[in-house]
Amino acid sequence: MNSDPFYTPTDIANKLVGYSTQETPRCVADFCAGRGELLRVARQRWPQAMLVGLELNKANIATLRANAIAQTVIHCDFLHPCVRHIRVLKALQGRVSVALLNPPFSHRGGTKCTVSVGDKQLTCSPAMEFVLRAFEFLSRDGEIVAILPAGCLRTEKDELAWRYLRTHAQTSVLGSNGHRTFQDCVVHTLLVRIRKCSGQPAEPAKVTRCQQRTDAESVELFRGKIPMYTVGSRKGRAYFVHTTELKNGAVTPVRKISVSEFGISGPLVLVSRVGQPSIGKLAIYSGTEKVVLSDCVLALRCKSLSAAKKLHVHLLKSWKQLRASYGGTGAPFLTVRTLSTFLQNRGYAVRAFSASEKCRHKLVRAIEAVSAGSGAGTNGISRK
Repeated sequence: MNSDPFYTPTDIANKLVGYSTQETPRCVADFCAGRGELLRVARQRWPQAMLVGLELNKANIATLRANAIAQTVIHCDFLHPCVRHIRVLKALQGRVSVALLNPPFSHRGGTKCTVSVGDKQLTCSPAMEFVLRAFEFLSRDGEIVAILPAGCLRTEKDELAWRYLRTHAQTSVLGSNGHRTFQDCVVHTLLVRIRKCSGQPAEPAKVTRCQQRTDAESVELFRGKIPMYTVGSRKGRAYFVHTTELKNGAVTPVRKISVSEFGISGPLVLVSRVGQPSIGKLAIYSGTEKVVLSDCVLALRCKSLSAAKKLHVHLLKSWKQLRASYGGTGAPFLTVRTLSTFLQNRGYAVRAFSASEKCRHKLVRAIEAVSAGSGAGTNGISRK
């Protein structure tokens, strides 16, 4: 697999190893060992433990073997399907006391992976694929201590993976790292511990449906569909709204593009989905003419302009809490599910809207999942 190598700094390695609850582990493994910093610190803490390092890069393999960092060094791709047939790794399954991980996660293009866990097929990010595969190697009371991208705890892509882990393990967020922790990389990461539960799997926490007022305001949630990199080739008649057109609570689009199937008319409350959260980007569009939204914008369509103004004021008053709902490894983002939860917890009835039936069904599934598990300016378009 292709990835950008960002090796673990010594201070982070010390912190990560220090978070392990194991006092005398028999086997400690790093399934993406890099240059071996995590294993080197592990040897200092647990000199009696058997250390195992897996690595794909040949230069790093040479370094690991030359420095005798681990008793066992294996040259392989941990995510390759054939890795399970390697004799040494087959012998390790169910015997690893501590798995130390700083998995690759700087993949471009929203890479998705499919992992077989028991009788389940789970879709997740590359970082969480490392975690799930490492989980299979843990002993009865073993644990994973990992550096993970902050976004994987919030993104819907990894929701099923976390649901599985929380059913079979105790998961804890131990701390966070600054954006400049890794050289030549601006990224927000977390330190996470996943401790396997002994005996029967833990029962998933029971959730109750959010109690919704009988007089609840109804809003339709729509996610913009047009990627910014396609806009330049779309000359047409429909006004286009990106986050740059959300200013001081108003909408001021100045360009038109050629697309009609993703248009939506007001009254709308528009929210920036991606980028640095700003209260000024909570904007009202009161026009009746359809606008086309970029995929960086979320829209809440209300029944009336007065209802839109009321919702806008509510979001402004709750801005501190809404801002905290943004997460992510790089640029902060707000998911459909997070916004749905935020609104439903405040008594709003959230429904999906999309001119495209395929997109609508996807939104419906996201919003229904939330329902099952949760209990400034007022201008329209000002043309220039």
